[in-house]
Amino acid sequence: MKALKTNIPAMLACLAISMQLSSMLHGGTKEAHYVLSNKDGLSNNSVTCICQDSAGIVWTGTWEGLNAYNSSGFRIWKSNPADSNTLSSNIIRGISEQRPGVMWATTDYGVNRIDVRQDRIRRFYLGYEHNNPAKDKTFDLSVSDSHHVFCSAAGWGLAHYNESTDRMEAFNIPDLNTSDAAKIHCLGDNRLVIVSQQGHAAEARYRFLESGQIDIVGKTDLLTGTILTASFKTGTSLFLVSRDSLYRFHAGRDSLKQEGTCQKQEMKAFPLPCKGEVRAITEASPDEIIIAFYDYGVMRLNLAGGICTNLPALQDVNIFALHYGTQDILWAGTDGQGLWAIYDDGFGMNKVSSAVMFQSGRAPVRSFFKDGDRLYVGTKGNGIFVMDSNVLAGRYDKSNGLADNAVYAFERGYNDDVFIGTGESGLNVLSLRTGKISRIIPEKEHMFNEVYDIKRDDENGCLWIGTYGCGLIKLYLEYRDGKYRITGSKAYVNNKENPRSINSNIVFPLLQDGPDRLWVGTKGGGLDLLDIKNDTFSHSTVSSAEGSISSNDVSSLFFSRDSVLWVGTSYGLNRLAGQDGGTRIFESFTDRDGLVNNSTHGIAEDASGNLWISTSGGLSVFNPVHGSFTNYSNDDALQNNEYADGASLRSGDTVYFGGVDGYNWFNPDGIHMRTYKPNIVFNGIRIMDRETENIRQGELLTLRHNENFFGIQFSAIEFIDNAKCEYAYILEGFSTSWVYTDSGIASFTNVPPGKYTFKVRCTNGDKVWNSDTASISIRVRRPWWNTIAANCMYLLIMMALAYTVLMFFNERVRQRHELEIETLKKKKLVDTYEAKLRFFTNIAHEFMTPLTLIIGPIEQMAGGKYNLPPKVSKYHRIIYSNAERMRRLIQELIDFRRIDTDSVKPAYSNVDIAEVTEGILDNFSEINEEQYITIEKEVPSSGLPSICDRNAVEKILYNLISNAYKYTPAGGKIWISAEKEDGNIHFVITNSGKGIRPENIDKVFDRFVILDNYESQASKGSVIRNGIGMALVHSLVKMLGGEITVTSVPGESTTFRLKIPEGTAEQISASAVISMQEHALPDRRSVEEPEKSGIMEAREECEKIMIVDDEKSIRDLVADILGEDYRIIQAGNGTEAVEQLKQVRPDLIITDLNMPQMNGAELLKYVKANDMTKSIPVIFLAFKSDMETETETYELGSEVFIPKPFSTRHLKAVVRQILKNRSVLKEWYNSALSSADVYQGNIVDASDKDFIVRLTQLIEDNISDENMNLDWLCGQLTVSRTQIYRKVKELASATPVEFIRGVKLDRAALLLRTTGKTIQEVMYSSGFNNKSYFYREFAAKYGCSPKEYRKNKL
Repeated sequence: MKALKTNIPAMLACLAISMQLSSMLHGGTKEAHYVLSNKDGLSNNSVTCICQDSAGIVWTGTWEGLNAYNSSGFRIWKSNPADSNTLSSNIIRGISEQRPGVMWATTDYGVNRIDVRQDRIRRFYLGYEHNNPAKDKTFDLSVSDSHHVFCSAAGWGLAHYNESTDRMEAFNIPDLNTSDAAKIHCLGDNRLVIVSQQGHAAEARYRFLESGQIDIVGKTDLLTGTILTASFKTGTSLFLVSRDSLYRFHAGRDSLKQEGTCQKQEMKAFPLPCKGEVRAITEASPDEIIIAFYDYGVMRLNLAGGICTNLPALQDVNIFALHYGTQDILWAGTDGQGLWAIYDDGFGMNKVSSAVMFQSGRAPVRSFFKDGDRLYVGTKGNGIFVMDSNVLAGRYDKSNGLADNAVYAFERGYNDDVFIGTGESGLNVLSLRTGKISRIIPEKEHMFNEVYDIKRDDENGCLWIGTYGCGLIKLYLEYRDGKYRITGSKAYVNNKENPRSINSNIVFPLLQDGPDRLWVGTKGGGLDLLDIKNDTFSHSTVSSAEGSISSNDVSSLFFSRDSVLWVGTSYGLNRLAGQDGGTRIFESFTDRDGLVNNSTHGIAEDASGNLWISTSGGLSVFNPVHGSFTNYSNDDALQNNEYADGASLRSGDTVYFGGVDGYNWFNPDGIHMRTYKPNIVFNGIRIMDRETENIRQGELLTLRHNENFFGIQFSAIEFIDNAKCEYAYILEGFSTSWVYTDSGIASFTNVPPGKYTFKVRCTNGDKVWNSDTASISIRVRRPWWNTIAANCMYLLIMMALAYTVLMFFNERVRQRHELEIETLKKKKLVDTYEAKLRFFTNIAHEFMTPLTLIIGPIEQMAGGKYNLPPKVSKYHRIIYSNAERMRRLIQELIDFRRIDTDSVKPAYSNVDIAEVTEGILDNFSEINEEQYITIEKEVPSSGLPSICDRNAVEKILYNLISNAYKYTPAGGKIWISAEKEDGNIHFVITNSGKGIRPENIDKVFDRFVILDNYESQASKGSVIRNGIGMALVHSLVKMLGGEITVTSVPGESTTFRLKIPEGTAEQISASAVISMQEHALPDRRSVEEPEKSGIMEAREECEKIMIVDDEKSIRDLVADILGEDYRIIQAGNGTEAVEQLKQVRPDLIITDLNMPQMNGAELLKYVKANDMTKSIPVIFLAFKSDMETETETYELGSEVFIPKPFSTRHLKAVVRQILKNRSVLKEWYNSALSSADVYQGNIVDASDKDFIVRLTQLIEDNISDENMNLDWLCGQLTVSRTQIYRKVKELASATPVEFIRGVKLDRAALLLRTTGKTIQEVMYSSGFNNKSYFYREFAAKYGCSPKEYRKNKL
């Protein structure tokens, strides 16, 4: 190989010339760049070194850690002194790859081996384990072609990494001070170049002994007498730099070859300002290098031709490092400005945006015309812009002669002028010589406005004009005295009766095909061909036939260089392929064939015969030979994805396309697709929503059976346009087809155990696919319970289970039969107890009638009417007390049954627990005195207000306290406490006595044991302390959602603890008045018999009361109770009552509910449905089975429901009060007050109030009517003036005129408060016409002016 020494000044002599080409990277293409900084994830913006590994990942060292960039993100390594698995220092000086997955990083404090796959870091300090180096750049490292690692440490020496021992082993070079080494470089497999700190270079040749030690076989000094300032290893070349010279070396077979020499005097002879420090060198190709200077930017140097060009993007950037990598990207590490990537973008597209042309606003570009270097750009709405070298040089619009600012077409004229088609006044002429615009006025018979296309026909001496709505126009022009004049014209318009006429009057593109044919594209009519000689049209429209044109909306027409007609439509591109008889055959291309968008607008052809098509989705390049499309969209270089109809032009090598936001211009030869095929890198695995370590291509990923939901993350190593890369992946063994996506993740769910291969491939940023795939193997393990050993174990277990099942099958059958028998017995027992309970309940119902007949007479006897002897009175009290006790026991049994069948719901109300407790204890005061029982209470004396079901709580407490008294011996003691805590009411009731045996505790509330005990009541010692009352307590507590427990110390005491949840205000029932009428207390003394009213005493004729009951004894009893004060009418059932109601009308009806023939409910319905009887109040005196029964009677219209047995005083009080209320109501209706009403605080007759209301409404409805006066009002109300005067004066204390004025003023005040009308508008709206009169009267009534009134009210 030849030696080359290049003199820098000589090579840089061309720099001044090449600066003209500074905008291009090379080859005349467009240079682009981007910058990565800490905002993008870079650890620090000062990049000191760069390396690209074999996988394509770019590694960068910074002042703050090591970075790996895979084109989609950064991975960072930093130092942590407390963690040995981190870098030894954050300041990175060099990066090298030993082999795939193993990187070396040189820092200011040691070198580091980084195993990327294992995520392990090994630090080596090379003699500086216990102290830091005195200066920076102490360490250096280089890797040979055979992957051997060599290091140097200034002040210590040289070392080689022994991979088998994982240690650095020092070695020496004879006749060389290795501790003075500053840089070390590997060349080939057996050569080292060492550069000392003084700038001297030496070559050493080595070999490895079988022991693994290094044997130095030779040493040679290089460039003797030359002081080096820098050295760089790039590719296979080594560059040594002195103050004014550059030396390039590369490995030869036998020795290190120096490729050239150059005298230092030659550098002095060329005094260019490029003698500064060389910061970095990288090799772009064997003949081209890139050099970064400290003061003079970055330059590209061609070693073969000596041509030097500047890189303008990096001109003012301070460079630390350079690396020329894949995709021909120059990576530049900068001082504080991040990592730069400079590349040829392959897309030399130029753009002139609307903002450049219009300054403000936007208008689509619709047409072009080129005259020399000047480009005339027609817009839709902003006129014509004249661009000179794409710089705005002038403008035409309506202000300087253009007929309309919408410009759709240009066509070169006959006399150094241009025809211009516009939106209004259609045809204009621009003189290119004078720059002035004139108009061509069409003939009246062939008027046209909007001109969409113009074609000059020199063969026929005319102009063809496509218009919007006026069809196709043929014009004959004459040029005289500097002006055009129409000498003749003809219009081609659609004639539905003539199939040879033009298909549509909206004509867009025109294209001449020889002297006799004109292609005409229309909107909605397809493509027409005009036979100029015969003036007839043939048509090509959309049809179901194969080979028809794809759309009837034609936007562009173009002849390619091979004379093929291409038709752009709103649904794809069409090629005229031939003709079958009279039918033209087209071949269509749409987005299914690769076209970027079906709505096409313009067509141009490049020098290679490719068609460029502008669409509503970008640009498409069609290769007619291969039938393939290349698309450009969503790129910043495009004016916009949406282009405009007909806005296309090719001039020389330049193509122009206009769109909604400006226009593009470019040389098609400068635009090409990048052929680079990126590799795939796997970024990680996401298993069951957790990230795992990285995995590399070809590796095996083993997953547990429960990790079969996973996602594989990957990305293309595409550094230019990674966001546009597309991917295709497949999991072989799991899926059968490739999945295409633009996302770098593949997710899989519920993957069964097995072996799979995941494959993925990608495109580059230009959508060019790489057929090579990256793959990893995946194994999903079987669960331990699905392995072969587990299956064998399962077989043995199944055999054992089968044997066990066989042995115990009969036993299990026997047990099942016994269980069935036991279940039947239990069910029979339950049925028996239920039957007993139903029997007791039914018997209790039957007891109610005779019990009523017992209690009723007894209460009658106690009324004071009979003077009973003392002994008889004593027996009377005994009978009454036991009758009440019997009633209470029966009621408990009935309530127990009702609660047990969920027929009762809690009725919450405000209750004072202390008051309830005191009331219950008061019933037992006589027992306390007789048996000397002591009561201790812990109940707040101030009361214990709560929300609960009063009746239920009374029953519970009464039964518990009664039970305590029952089993407390004489002289015993009872403790009672009540309190509220945590939203619950707590009760504790304890009584002294013999207690309960432990074996009987669980049976206290057992309903079946209770019923048995209810029947038998065993002897002493075995008696269970419970009756039906305790079962009722348990059911009530359960209904209220509470808890009750019992504890007992035999021979000492028994304690019941009760917890009931407190209700809320929302639970208080509105129907409390119809709640259960329970009988927890043993007597009815709370019902006071009211005194006879004066009305009763003064009554001359007694009220009539009808008693309806099928039980005659009940009727007689009620008649006896009420007969002294009322006239009694009896009926045995509802039917008899109805017959008697036809003869007599009672003042009150008292009826039973359950009766033969017609029951009480049916009787009540009859009474309320009859106009003659519906006002009669009805009382139900009946046995109440449940709350629903009572509620139903109230819904039907009854006044009161009194359950049997009843209290006579209660019955008398209810009857007396109902009849008294009825009498008061009757007296009121008979008085004059019933027909009175209130008006303005005074009592008036209802008819008078109706009159004044009608008068007010009449005035308000006609308030603005000038004809409204007193006579008019009299006519409307049909009264005389005297009558209206008298009534208004009497009712409103004002004359009719004053009353009308008052209504108007009230309307004005309302409008002032509620509307935004002016005062004058309010005045007129209120019926006033005189302003001073309005202001005066308003102030008189309201004490202020209208303006002040509005201000005060607002």
